[in-house]
Amino acid sequence: MCALRVVLSRLTRTTAGHYTACCLSEVDDGQGGTTSRWLYCNDDHVSEISSQHVVSDLAYCLFYKRRHVSPHNAVNLSTAPAK
Repeated sequence: MCALRVVLSRLTRTTAGHYTACCLSEVDDGQGGTTSRWLYCNDDHVSEISSQHVVSDLAYCLFYKRRHVSPHNAVNLSTAPAK
């Protein structure tokens, strides 16, 4: 189980390109939890962005973070059949 953390996008389709990133920022909410928001990074400009606009057809590379592994979603590689 993984959660999307960063999306890199290429804004041009020629041999040279301009890249931007959308990054999920998590901040401690002071009550034992976290508050999340997506940030759009374009050179030296950073702004908040709606989660609906994070992934587009210009997405170039996606980065994920593994969520908590529990006995229900864990894979025991030591007992997996050899290929």
